[in-house]
Amino acid sequence: MSADLAALIASNPGEVTAVKAAMVRAFRTALPKSIDVYYGVPGSMELPCLTVGEVQITPNGTMGNADAPGMETMVVTVSVFTSNADDEDGQRLLDALLSRRGPVRRAVWAMRGDPGESALDGAADDLSLFDISGYGMISVGDSGSMYGANLSIRVIVS
Repeated sequence: MSADLAALIASNPGEVTAVKAAMVRAFRTALPKSIDVYYGVPGSMELPCLTVGEVQITPNGTMGNADAPGMETMVVTVSVFTSNADDEDGQRLLDALLSRRGPVRRAVWAMRGDPGESALDGAADDLSLFDISGYGMISVGDSGSMYGANLSIRVIVS
């Protein structure tokens, strides 16, 4: 990476970086150590794993300007992968991880913070898990298909 681009990242890491990094920390704390947690989607992954990957941003939730940009909403896709096939062990592990009281859902609740506190260690105002989809075999770039699910987490930043 060129020095000018590295300087840009160092001087302005941005909200996306702060949100994704805080999510990675929360998942690494909540999940068993044998489950790898990745910032982004790497070219190859060790299973089972979780990735904090794709981000969709809805800018200008409230009006602002360059110095005070207002509220934005992000939807962060978190993917949980348990197996290279749809074997019963991989399915049961995914069921356990994503159950209502499982470690993935508990981590998301912990990210919200206590009432009156900011979410994600101050990186966001609030967040909510609003969808779990793709429960089954998911195509993952050049890695082929893996058994897993995608979580959509809505994050509000201002």
